[in-house]
Amino acid sequence: MSGSDSSLRRVVDKTRRVMRARRKHTMLRGTSTASSMEDIAEDQHFPINLEALRHAVSRFFGRACISCSKLTDGGFHSIYVLQLEEDITDDPDLPVEVIARVALPTFSHDKMESEAATKLYIRARTNVPVPKIHFWDSDPDNPVGAEYMVVERVPGESAADVWDTFSKDQKSFVMEQLAGHISEVFNLRIESIGSLYVHKDHLKRAWKKSMKLFDKDVDDDATEFEVGPVVCTLYCSDPEDEFPRSHVKNPNRGPFKSAGEWLSSILEYELAFTQEHHEEALEESVLLKTPPDSNTAVDVDSAQSKGRRQRQLEFARISLSSLMDLAKSYCGPAVDGPQGHLSTQFSLLHHDFQLSNLQVDPQTAQILGILDWEATHSTPLWACARLPNWLAVTSPLPEQDEDVKPSIRFGGDEDTAPRISRCSTRPAVSAADYEEAAELRKVFLEHVCPEWREAYEVGRDWQQFQEICCLNWMSWTEPCMRERIDLYREQAMYHPGVPLNEQEVENRIRGSKNISVS
Repeated sequence: MSGSDSSLRRVVDKTRRVMRARRKHTMLRGTSTASSMEDIAEDQHFPINLEALRHAVSRFFGRACISCSKLTDGGFHSIYVLQLEEDITDDPDLPVEVIARVALPTFSHDKMESEAATKLYIRARTNVPVPKIHFWDSDPDNPVGAEYMVVERVPGESAADVWDTFSKDQKSFVMEQLAGHISEVFNLRIESIGSLYVHKDHLKRAWKKSMKLFDKDVDDDATEFEVGPVVCTLYCSDPEDEFPRSHVKNPNRGPFKSAGEWLSSILEYELAFTQEHHEEALEESVLLKTPPDSNTAVDVDSAQSKGRRQRQLEFARISLSSLMDLAKSYCGPAVDGPQGHLSTQFSLLHHDFQLSNLQVDPQTAQILGILDWEATHSTPLWACARLPNWLAVTSPLPEQDEDVKPSIRFGGDEDTAPRISRCSTRPAVSAADYEEAAELRKVFLEHVCPEWREAYEVGRDWQQFQEICCLNWMSWTEPCMRERIDLYREQAMYHPGVPLNEQEVENRIRGSKNISVS
């Protein structure tokens, strides 16, 4: 988004305020059972049987598990460290400690299966330091009471914990390594848009063989893996969200053969929410008129007339339907020319390259592990070429706000707010972080592969269109968004497969307003 006064920026900022009010409204009404993602693990509705977890680990390794303690809580997991009885045979394959990632009930069960497959796939085909998987169980009705994965405990420290102790050269070294790892993943090619899964036939063979699925059971034969439904945060349940999109029935999650099909399905998903959960959508729209500093719950019947809210919703539905049909032709059935492969070839998109997800040697700054790979899925090359959020910063915060926003580099998401568009947005950070990010971004771009840089430069306008497709339905009540659709339709008619430049869109919207005024 270019410029602080852009029409799209104003729409997104407005929707962000609605999302903040939505969370406050949920808390004031007392409908939330958890104040944060991490609190779900402590909620009475999500008990974890730690004794069953210890038993599963003991059975797998053939040794007693002598302790189990919580290490931390992540966005979608509770993390436990389990200590095993020491092995008298000195077998290097038998660890002393392992990590158990216990999934919170925010995704469907295929999230765990896809995450496991993705880790196995990348370990088998790259030199990226992905933690070794010992075993996993994606049945939420297992004795533990939740899906879980047991992986090796990677040595070292979290990069977030030691970052401020690193010299400038050490930080640059981390960037060089990260650029290399991202390049390796980017150079993988996937047949369609979706998430990876271990081929069902291979799973049956591996488990029948030994009841254990080690990395050694996965070879370099591509037929051992298959592309299935997309797993991403779009389809997860936010416990603080009173109006979760995850309640939409049977969403089309692919796999998809083209970028147009993929983006159209995202719009279809938001449209389905407004249709299947009509009353919830109307209640959500009340928050458009809620003062951002309000400390009282919204009166749904008096905040604004239901008739007006209904008209807003219908207007948004028309816009979503129009763009849903348009997305396929706008992206083009195929893109010709020297850069056509950026739309027609697919690789893996991994969103979480925050410092908190990197395990490093605190002395040498060597990256020892990239820990979390959940929700990684294949997308067109232009969508894969994204800077880590903390390197993509566009402006520093005003001084008075610097203590309010958590540092993006340590893993906090933008504004600690729920998604406005359901994909990453570029954050603002403190002045010090902004200056550092600019320097490290230069190092990263110098060391990432040329193909990634090409996709990054060419793909920005496509990424902008993708973010627009991910906007909440309330964004589509704005007249300027209707103007956008008209511009996209014109572009699709005369230049299918070629995205509009965002600055050009803004200039044309401003121009139309100036004409109407004069």
